[in-house]
Amino acid sequence: MQQGPTLPKPAHYPPPYQQYPMAPTLSTSSSSSLLIPQYSSTHSPQSVKRIDTAVYGSNITSLKNSKIINNLSSSSSRSNNIDLRRLILLNLPTDLVREYLELYIEHLSGEAEIERIDYSNLEETTAMVTFKTELDMAEVRRRHGMRPKLNDSEISLVEVIPPATVMIRNLPSDISRDVLELYFSNRRRSNGGQVIDVAFEDDHQHALVTFADYKGFQKKKI
Repeated sequence: MQQGPTLPKPAHYPPPYQQYPMAPTLSTSSSSSLLIPQYSSTHSPQSVKRIDTAVYGSNITSLKNSKIINNLSSSSSRSNNIDLRRLILLNLPTDLVREYLELYIEHLSGEAEIERIDYSNLEETTAMVTFKTELDMAEVRRRHGMRPKLNDSEISLVEVIPPATVMIRNLPSDISRDVLELYFSNRRRSNGGQVIDVAFEDDHQHALVTFADYKGFQKKKI
């Protein structure tokens, strides 16, 4: 039986994906993997509002949480859960000159201006493209259908879904789950949203906070 192309494994990516996602500040900092910003604090629980934030990484959304858009109906691209400024390309030729890749991306996007191109550190044939403006995914799909190959490689596209989970790092040892949940649920204090889970890791030095709606993370500001 003929096997299809190997897809990149879902994973947490370290830099260079430091600018995704871009959340309003804690100080400021957003897949693809789980997109996880990290919050660092050397202050007491009472000074939560002074927590500093920096993006730890994620390059691309984990494929199990993404949608391959080659054959999707146009309605799926109108979903509010899709990041219309980012697109993942799979199965890129390994010897592809960057200028040629940019030409292909401009073809797909209708010549939308490219902000950055980040390659996966696990799969050199996978890249996430960030644009300066939102894309018309139906038009991207149409253009991809007209030219699905690049240098004889069949290119697949994956939509990026913003994360609903953030990582809080270097927490004070005496901070509690209740404090974190109350703080990130408090719209006035954190501009957050409904928190559905708080999980501690590494002897309470790190915590994963999951929102009911990823927009709670996008809006969050401390």
